[in-house]
Amino acid sequence: MAVRKMQNAPLSSIKLFFLGSLARRAIFPLFSLAILVASVTAFVAAQKHYHVIEDSVKEKAVTDSDVMKNAAADLLWNLNKDESMHLLLSLNADPDYVSGVIYDEDGILFAQSKGAALAGAGNLRIQQPIVKVQKDKKIKIGSIELVFSLERAKQERTSIILEFFLTSLFLVVVICFFLFFIVHSFTRPIVDMTRAMSALSDGKLDTPIPGTERYDELGAMAHALSIFRDNAAEIRQLSEERAHLVIEAQQANEAKSDFLANMSHEIRTPLNAIIGMTRLLLDTNLMDEQRAWTEITYKSGEGLLGLINDILDYAKIESGRLVLDSVNFNVHEVLSDVIDIMSLSAQEKNLEIIVSTNDARPIYVVGDPGRFKQILINLIGNAIKFTQEGHVCVFLNTQKGAADQIALKVSISDTGMGIPREKINCIFERFTQGEDSTTKRFGGTGLGLPISSKLLQQMGGRLSAESEEGKGSTFSFDLSLPLGTVKRPLQISGDVHLEGLSVLVVDDYPPSQRIMSIPLSKFGMTVKTAFTANEALDSLEHEAQLKKRFDFIVIDHRIGTADSHSNGLDLCQTISDNLQFGHPLIIMVSAFGKMASLSRLAEAGASGFLVKPFYPYQMEAMLKVLWQAKQENHSLPVLTRHSLFCSMKEQDQLVKDLEKNDFSDLSVLVVDDMATNRLLLCEVLKKYGCDPSIAQNGQEAVEKTRESVYDIIFMDCQMPIMDGYEATRRIRERDRLKNRHTSIVAVTADALTRDYERCLQNGMDDHIGKPFGPEQIAQKLKEWGRDKKKV
Repeated sequence: MAVRKMQNAPLSSIKLFFLGSLARRAIFPLFSLAILVASVTAFVAAQKHYHVIEDSVKEKAVTDSDVMKNAAADLLWNLNKDESMHLLLSLNADPDYVSGVIYDEDGILFAQSKGAALAGAGNLRIQQPIVKVQKDKKIKIGSIELVFSLERAKQERTSIILEFFLTSLFLVVVICFFLFFIVHSFTRPIVDMTRAMSALSDGKLDTPIPGTERYDELGAMAHALSIFRDNAAEIRQLSEERAHLVIEAQQANEAKSDFLANMSHEIRTPLNAIIGMTRLLLDTNLMDEQRAWTEITYKSGEGLLGLINDILDYAKIESGRLVLDSVNFNVHEVLSDVIDIMSLSAQEKNLEIIVSTNDARPIYVVGDPGRFKQILINLIGNAIKFTQEGHVCVFLNTQKGAADQIALKVSISDTGMGIPREKINCIFERFTQGEDSTTKRFGGTGLGLPISSKLLQQMGGRLSAESEEGKGSTFSFDLSLPLGTVKRPLQISGDVHLEGLSVLVVDDYPPSQRIMSIPLSKFGMTVKTAFTANEALDSLEHEAQLKKRFDFIVIDHRIGTADSHSNGLDLCQTISDNLQFGHPLIIMVSAFGKMASLSRLAEAGASGFLVKPFYPYQMEAMLKVLWQAKQENHSLPVLTRHSLFCSMKEQDQLVKDLEKNDFSDLSVLVVDDMATNRLLLCEVLKKYGCDPSIAQNGQEAVEKTRESVYDIIFMDCQMPIMDGYEATRRIRERDRLKNRHTSIVAVTADALTRDYERCLQNGMDDHIGKPFGPEQIAQKLKEWGRDKKKV
């Protein structure tokens, strides 16, 4: 743990004292203040004493001048200069006396003290008139001037100042000495604690804290610092433990990633054969029933592949690093694929999947169809898993949003067991299910809802749930996606309208009957309903009596058996055999793909067959095609969704693909240790005109490249004897010697990003993950075979 060191760490008490310690800050102001106080006190005291002496000299000078003027009056009157001089000299006994002068009435010098200087600067001069009293009259006969010195007062003032200053200085020094010890007694533990804090900042957490034995504020500070040290030591220990746990978690995460990668490889290898062979089977001539079942197998394999990919991507989902695709797709088509995949699970539990949408038109949006499909599979799969009887209803509502956005509102409701109120908030947590016993009763990992919720969050949507125990659940999400580009619709020639035509809907399950009736009414058709075969026959006979006929009849294959007709097929046979009903066009519908063959449907008089759930536009297309054929007296085989929706666009694309994907000029080597994978890849390559060579491991591949030159090699990575990485490195060494470059494309079940990077690091040109589609092989043949030969 990084610790910022203290700046200006204390080195010694002396340096602290002179560089800004608390002692200096306390003593220097006190010392300065004491010097100032002592100086002012000494000056004030000396000045006061000086004024006392000055006043004393003045008083004495005034007294002496009074005495002298009286004595000098007779002498001056008698003009006795000698006595006058002796009179002035008599004052020499006074230490402060400087000089004296007597003037006559004309101001002429009469007498002067001999040997004395005249008054100088700073001396005191007293001048008084000399007066003679005659006949009660005062006559001025002269004046006397005496000079006294103030030097003694000044000297005493200086002496006093010096004495006071020295005394005050001594006292200040003594006081400062005591202050230093007093302040030092406070600052020393602070200095010691400062050193301790500096050591702590350097990471020395075993440093003892001084002063903890004190019972004053400094002791409290030392105690707090001791607690801080103990906490820091504990934090360091926790940090070290955390770092250790992080390392362990990283190692565990790497082990988990390795486990997932290995499991992915083991699962993808057989899944590649299942999906690939099913795809090849779809390219052969199949009956409609066989094609329908084969497509379900193919889509189920793709669904399983999607689940594997989602498990591998779960860490990316949690960290927000999952990258979503942004492609154009049909929401109805994706939902239809999901229903096809989930219908088998529903059939096993005798459940019906109902689909309701507010828009009969195909809805194209831009987003990630694989993730959208994953969310639907999770939600519909959960609904089927926890529903024992009744139905699962998928509501798809779409409306135009802002800025060319499509707002999707999807709800999946079921009639299942429901979720307890106290569990509703925790079902979106990973590895958590609605009931404590569901893991044993229903199985599952508890990842479906958390993955769906996080995927929707990343797409900008939100998943919510409403449920009541024993009454089913509803999971809903809102999602806004950019409006996509509408593909060319199905080709239906002529101008066919359904407005005004009549249709009878026969279904004993009210929700399903209502879902079918609503879009038929929107087509402008007159809709009547019946729950049983007898009700249907009664409606037909009633219309016949009124000389009217139903144009279409939509019959559920499994209607109630309370009457003489055991199922919808028997009712269809009865209607077809009765001429008075006018031979209406009959469309059989079923929530279960496994039923009578198309030949049996044709014998019973059915014109079309749809597997529920279907979309309104699919029903509308079938109605229009059948009605157009009837108007033109054309005979059609029993129509199914698969035969009906082979559009001109698909046929044109098939022709273009056959013309474009001819790679017979390429020499190809297939390297794989699994026979099924070799067979699958070779069959795909043969479709594109290639005559591939095969090798069962890397060593055989290296030997074959010595004998022949190949335009492109499809190389498996994990093989016995020699893996694909080592084989690639040896082929690259030979290429460098012969100045050529053989295109090598990795074909592996390793699906992590690091696996792709490893392929490139070992010299491979590209990477295909198992399971793969024929179009991926064609793309690699074009990119690394044909285009490279052109260069």
